[in-house]
Amino acid sequence: ISFGLTLFGQNPATTFTIPNRNITLPCGTGCTSITAQVPHIKQSTGYVITNPGYVPFAYTTPGGTVVSAIYVDDTWSPVINLPFNFCYYGNNYPSLLMGSNSAITFDISRAGTGSGYSISATTGAIPNTAYAPNMIFGPYHDINPSLTSPNKKIEWRVEGTAPKRRFIASYNDVPYFGSSCLTQRATHEMVLYEGTGIVEVYIHDKPFCTGWNSGLTILGMQDGTRTNAIAAAGKNATVWGNNGIDSCWRFIPSGGTSRLKSAQLLIAGTSTVVANADTSTLSPGVLNLNFPNVCPTADSTAYVIKVVYNDCIGNPPTDVEFTDTVYVKKVSPNMTV
Repeated sequence: ISFGLTLFGQNPATTFTIPNRNITLPCGTGCTSITAQVPHIKQSTGYVITNPGYVPFAYTTPGGTVVSAIYVDDTWSPVINLPFNFCYYGNNYPSLLMGSNSAITFDISRAGTGSGYSISATTGAIPNTAYAPNMIFGPYHDINPSLTSPNKKIEWRVEGTAPKRRFIASYNDVPYFGSSCLTQRATHEMVLYEGTGIVEVYIHDKPFCTGWNSGLTILGMQDGTRTNAIAAAGKNATVWGNNGIDSCWRFIPSGGTSRLKSAQLLIAGTSTVVANADTSTLSPGVLNLNFPNVCPTADSTAYVIKVVYNDCIGNPPTDVEFTDTVYVKKVSPNMTV
């Protein structure tokens, strides 16, 4: 079975990027290299942002829990308990709040209180004490869930199985605040991944409206001290957006030491390890895997790339494992491909 980028069953926070999943060896060639790229996950004391392909989860589902408490302007939700602890800026959190302006905070003391809305064009960039501590801005802008819209829904849900579950906070077709911003609608979601501590933000529609709050928006995260933060380039208290953005921003833990435990190539359906990967860093947050001189003996061989990370909780320690498949076919002298 191949678990590719387009399959929602695979955790996209650790999806393999494989340039060639179906390798054909010409007649007379007995060996090949197999390469892949995976997120380079480290400690959650810091983060790096990458831009993987846009493969969002559903923005609405029949079973999603509607967060009706934030169908009110500028409000934090009641406490939402997670079925797993989530690693964020060096700490582990069992619960969180969702905000009506598309944000998450792990400061549950703010439950049911005002979540703010104002972003200053001159002093509004993160890190900033004007916003909640331990906050994900996903993206944070002044929307107004109290208004009606045909497909409006704010929900959360948990998908997957331990230790690779994901918490999804989704905002669908939410109106904007302001009498000058009556036609704009926002659709986006934040995804938090168990074990890896990765955060993803998917945006479908996020037009800007300068008629209120100057159209300013923040896409990023800040820590509990509100002195450390990371924001997407050009998206830190600035005017940006459009309908049909259809983009993803991935926040990968990048502090301290790597959590990669092993990267191996196996023959599918067996425990036979063909090789351990040569690893190198392609760019921040991305790890290259290279298996040189893979020499199949059969005419057609399926190889499984298996990557194992130490989980970010570590109490008790749990391995987080992901796999993907590459097929190698040998061409015989009389074979037509």
